[in-house]
Amino acid sequence: LVQLDKAGKVADDIVAVEVAALASAQQASAAAYGSARTLLVGAFLFALVFGVVLVTVIARYIARSLGAATDLARTVASGDLRRTDAVTNHDEIGAMVTALNEMVESLRTVASDVTSAATNVATGSAQMSSTASQVSEGVSQQSAATEETTAAMAEMGASVQQNADNAQQTDRLATKASTDAQTSGKAVAETL
Repeated sequence: LVQLDKAGKVADDIVAVEVAALASAQQASAAAYGSARTLLVGAFLFALVFGVVLVTVIARYIARSLGAATDLARTVASGDLRRTDAVTNHDEIGAMVTALNEMVESLRTVASDVTSAATNVATGSAQMSSTASQVSEGVSQQSAATEETTAAMAEMGASVQQNADNAQQTDRLATKASTDAQTSGKAVAETL
């Protein structure tokens, strides 16, 4: 029985040591759980704050970039083709700004071509107007020359008519002189 008591005492000591070790392990586990929970909540809060900051930064970047692209489009829509925006990022928004800049360059080229064509049309119009004036002046001179020619021809016609009248009158006078000469010749011949 003494042995049994000794064995019971050793068993009780082992159980007590194990109970104390279990209690210590439970306390360590509870402390580790609390620490892990605190760490997990802290990491969650950090991730939440980091996520909110990151979303805010991205939203501002997108808003600024789209605002700049919108301002460029409005400037072009108002007719100002001098402005382009610098492409600072090589993402979708940067590609859109690059496309807007290329559009502005193309519009500049078209506007320059249209201006050049309008200048050429204006120059051609001025040349045509000058040519029309020269043609009109030539027609006026030709008309005056034609009138002068008509007047000269009328004068020539009158001269020809007068010459014809004079010729008829001369012919009559010559005929009369011939008749008178014949009559005089007969009278002389008869007198002799």
